[in-house]
Amino acid sequence: MRGLGIFRVFWEKIWAGLFLVIAVLAAAFQAGHAFLEGDTFWHIKTGQWILENRVIPLHDPFSWSANGNPWTAHEWLWDLAAGWAWNTAGKWGLWALMLIGIALFASALWLILRRISTPLTASVLTGVVLIIVPSFWCARPHVLATGLFAVWIALLIFGRERPPLLYWLIPVAVVWANVHGSVLLGVGFIVVALLCGFLEKDSPKYQRTLLLVFVISLLAVCLTPQGIKIYSYVVQLTSHSGMMDSISEWQSPNFHNTYMLPFLIMIGIVICLLLLKPRQVSLFHGFLVAITLIMSLLQVRQAPLFYFSAVILIADQLPWDQQTTPKSIDLLSVILVAGLIFTAWPFQVSWTESPREGQLYPEQALEYIKEHGYTERIFNDYSWGGYLIFNDVKVFVDGRADMYVLSGTSVFEDYLQLRHGSFNNPLQILDNYQVEVVLIPPDRSLRWALEHAPNWRKAYFSYPAVVFVRE
Repeated sequence: MRGLGIFRVFWEKIWAGLFLVIAVLAAAFQAGHAFLEGDTFWHIKTGQWILENRVIPLHDPFSWSANGNPWTAHEWLWDLAAGWAWNTAGKWGLWALMLIGIALFASALWLILRRISTPLTASVLTGVVLIIVPSFWCARPHVLATGLFAVWIALLIFGRERPPLLYWLIPVAVVWANVHGSVLLGVGFIVVALLCGFLEKDSPKYQRTLLLVFVISLLAVCLTPQGIKIYSYVVQLTSHSGMMDSISEWQSPNFHNTYMLPFLIMIGIVICLLLLKPRQVSLFHGFLVAITLIMSLLQVRQAPLFYFSAVILIADQLPWDQQTTPKSIDLLSVILVAGLIFTAWPFQVSWTESPREGQLYPEQALEYIKEHGYTERIFNDYSWGGYLIFNDVKVFVDGRADMYVLSGTSVFEDYLQLRHGSFNNPLQILDNYQVEVVLIPPDRSLRWALEHAPNWRKAYFSYPAVVFVRE
């Protein structure tokens, strides 16, 4: 019997910890299969620019169409880390930076779940989330921002019992504000926590501390190169219809895609538990799920926040004693470990050979352009802008859509007209900008206009790119 007791301790504690480590690494490797997006390139280049110039850019140094225009590099801290990581260890350094965000996300979630369940149950629920969310992650600042969001919510939850923990929100706010503009979401959840604390009559010390931290956090967010303007910047950006309508990750989810099936299942589980209501639902947990669900339905990129919130409510409503681990969880943990290893296989981090969503980059076309000196005034596809910046070529447009939109130029709007073929005379736009070279995928409607234009010549074509040169 003593041997069985020791085995149970190992299973509940050692195995739970090992399971969590496996889940984090598996999620990181799964995300690493295709963690590259076009924006990844210009983030690295921005970090390298900061390292070389010892200053944060306030004006655009990378495009020729908006060169010198004001640019709010609000993600400069992550860019700096990405530039250093790339210079130090290449793609593996960048992957390690992404791993930090994933580890913060998973650790904060596990600690919250452990508060209301056993170690193994917490690990299994965390593992379920880590199987689902890697498809939303790539080597960009929002992964670290998601991790900081998780830490923020954990501090708000644990701060109800230990109010001094709330003071840690202040340094987190400073870091988050310089990593990603979503820091205002964290400040908003302090307001939610204040409301819940008032309605549920939490201790006066907790409410006073939370109110003080809220005021200081409002000021801490301003400790960025933009100062207090960070507030107006985020409001402008998130309310701009051009951004919302043109960037897929900022749009509502497409439920025809299979990767959104877990999202629907999670909604169904939450609804069923709320109807059955085995226990009293925490008001803050309820607001957390409702707000992140609405955010996810408006912008698909917010889905990881809903998964994080939903699994907390699920743990809170488990239909068994929260201090015991059912045998079904024991079996599920073994199955999930196999599933996590399978989803992460092969253990590699891909670069341009396997980019995110199969988006190939014009490597051979770029070599041709450089070899023949066709590097001036290039009109390029939006998704390739970062790749050209990374290779020291000035671009017409790139993933910094906010800069093009908010700087007052019409570059982004003109690009969209050419991209979607919604302009009667697309060549007129090229003439207006005095474009000399066009680098686009062969399926763009602009290709057919250029092939029939007397003053344009198709100079190169090899999938995935076609190059036209003005005669």
